[in-house]
Amino acid sequence: MIIKRLSSQEIDFPKWDNFINRYGKGLLYMQSWFLELFDENWGAFIVYDKDQMIGVLPYQYQIKWGIMKIINNPFVNELGIIYHPDHKQIQFKLFKSFKEFQFISSYKFNVDNTKTVHRRIKYEATYHLSLNKSYVEISAQYNKNLKRKLKKAEDVNFTQEGNIEDLIQLFKENVAHKINQIEENQYDLLRKIYKELKSRNIAQVYATELNAKVISAVLMIQQGNRLIYYFAASSEKAKSVNAQAFLIDQLIKEHSERDLIFDFEGGDIPGLAQFYSSFGADRKQIPVFRQMLTERLKNFFIKK
Repeated sequence: MIIKRLSSQEIDFPKWDNFINRYGKGLLYMQSWFLELFDENWGAFIVYDKDQMIGVLPYQYQIKWGIMKIINNPFVNELGIIYHPDHKQIQFKLFKSFKEFQFISSYKFNVDNTKTVHRRIKYEATYHLSLNKSYVEISAQYNKNLKRKLKKAEDVNFTQEGNIEDLIQLFKENVAHKINQIEENQYDLLRKIYKELKSRNIAQVYATELNAKVISAVLMIQQGNRLIYYFAASSEKAKSVNAQAFLIDQLIKEHSERDLIFDFEGGDIPGLAQFYSSFGADRKQIPVFRQMLTERLKNFFIKK
């Protein structure tokens, strides 16, 4: 058994993707073709048993002034460790190898890694809703406030033919000012991601309309066993008529009775956490690891 640190150019992509699909439930963010969409370099720690891949830990990085810095791209929500179930012990070896990086600005593991990573790690919340029941059974778990909201959304129309430009415009007008440093090239990157996902027939923009005007929209991605609520925005009018609640309800109805997990992708903000949980979704934890050189030095002297 040996651990190798390889650049993306050294990785056999078909073998890599086959491993992710087989043991990582096809996790979108760890697909080689998805990681190749970004300007950041990427590589991975890979554990081999003879010539057989049995565990992986990918990462994205930048090199500045000759120093490698592990970074978190906001369009990549989970990476982390995927392993062959007969080799659980390699999780800890992979994490130990990963910690040798001096500069880790932010790195998101996946929801299955909560018992693997360092005890001092921080966590971000996301919410998962199983769709393997009938819509009647799922909607019965909605809380009373959500049910009231849906009754008030009677004048809202749902469409499966949403447009990525409408979604971007909604985001620019209603969300961007709340977030620092949103640059035009990031919207271009979103367009690039959407184009690739659409070509693979795994993405669709859904929208709600009121009086023939788009008031909320979301880019949904279906990959592996997840239906991902990837990128969404809504107007002030949409909030007043509960359009986003209506949109999610329609998506749940459309995809119910399938072996899928509706992944809300977020929930750290109290209002969002309450909103997502109102659908009966379960809270999950995403481990987020950060490490700078000063922290490593501090830990070294504490041990001494």
